Amino acid sequence: MRWIVDGMNVIGSRPDGWWRDRPRAMKTLVERLEHWASHQGEDVTVVFERPLSPPIESSVITVAHAPRAAADSADDERYTYPNLLIPLEVIGTDPVVAEAGVVHAPQLVDWYNGSFYGGITQMVPNDPFPGYMPPPLDGIWATAPYLHNGSVPTVALLLNSKTRPAVWRRVDLDSRNFDQEALGWPYEALDYRQAEADPDEQKLIYDTGYWSQANTGHTFGDHLTDAERRAVIEYLKTL
Repeated sequence: MRWIVDGMNVIGSRPDGWWRDRPRAMKTLVERLEHWASHQGEDVTVVFERPLSPPIESSVITVAHAPRAAADSADDERYTYPNLLIPLEVIGTDPVVAEAGVVHAPQLVDWYNGSFYGGITQMVPNDPFPGYMPPPLDGIWATAPYLHNGSVPTVALLLNSKTRPAVWRRVDLDSRNFDQEALGWPYEALDYRQAEADPDEQKLIYDTGYWSQANTGHTFGDHLTDAERRAVIEYLKTL
């Protein structure tokens, strides 16, 4: 794992007088990151908004700076969204949407490409392979439910695939009712299928047993400890 640290945002999060000596604050952060990285054996890159003169050098971590000096310009270095396509065999999530244009509904692709929209950009499914494109993490805490089909109600469940319920019910439709600990919708796991519920309740139920609705895959957090998952969740709250 590679850790990328937004240097000035970290420095600015503590009102310890850093603004009186910005270069000293930057050097202090580098020293602390060096100590942590060397003890944990982690690959760390810290990004600042501008280089110092003379530059900060480190043999333990990578010290980088944004291509231009401006407020939040380190974001240019940290956040590039290259439309990265993740293969199905890597992400492991429900394949129906990724395969729709080739397997399930190729006629829709033909219609699109022959329409006005196709004159602007052509849809080419399976090029170079079927998969999903992850969205940016900015504001992920406010975008429940998760995965492309909305099958996972919270980030906590996203980070631990073994705990995801097969059938679950959203507690209510009040957007103000938000689980701040797990990051997502308050839910209740059910031991019966959506079709077995009362009609008024069915609209609140997600049943992963239906076609295209599986909550499998995205197991990247399964190897983490509970404490590590909690740390990820707390970090995501800041984005």
